[in-house]
Amino acid sequence: MIAKIGLKRTIFLTLLVVLLAGLFLSGEFIFKPKQQESEQKLNAMLSETTQLQSEVDKMRADFTLFQKQQGYFDVISRMGFFNDQDRVLARQRFDTMQRLSKIISARYEIKAANILTDEAAAETGYVLMESPITVELSAVDDLDIYRFIYYLNYGFPGHITINSLNIERKAEITPALLKQIGTGNPPEIVSAKMELDWRTMARKDQISPQNINTPADPSVVPATGGAQ
Repeated sequence: MIAKIGLKRTIFLTLLVVLLAGLFLSGEFIFKPKQQESEQKLNAMLSETTQLQSEVDKMRADFTLFQKQQGYFDVISRMGFFNDQDRVLARQRFDTMQRLSKIISARYEIKAANILTDEAAAETGYVLMESPITVELSAVDDLDIYRFIYYLNYGFPGHITINSLNIERKAEITPALLKQIGTGNPPEIVSAKMELDWRTMARKDQISPQNINTPADPSVVPATGGAQ
């Protein structure tokens, strides 16, 4: 058979088979592992790229949220939310609100503040203060009462929550009352009583001990005031 095919052709075919077998073995044991290694590296790079894109998206979302919170922070700062509930300033504000709203008399009692626990605020060195306030008003018209409430909501430092409001008419309008109003000595026709909560945030090291309830001194003298 070799004689028919020829010795040279036989040698050539043998070498071709050996070469093909070598290429096959090289592909299985050399190139294929390298291909698998390259695919693994590519998958790892794709995973890192996806994770990086996720982190970038999160940073963008955090930045957008920060911009919104910064605007909110600026608003509440202008409203005086960050203060230590100075009682002298509170008295001045009450006197101003009484004068602007034309209230005849305003009596108030600011009780000692309670410190509300807030882990997020505590990490910044700030605490949340909450002081109960009782306000009693007398006026000629209930519109003056509502005007006072408006100034209370938008002119008093911090955040005010009105827990209860009771308005009563103490007298009926008569010709004699109308005459008294015209003399510059207005009668107390309407009265109101409000129970409030006054909340602010303040640095813990700047709060006056006289303004807060503490376990060592639970009977702190509250701030009171009022004017006719």
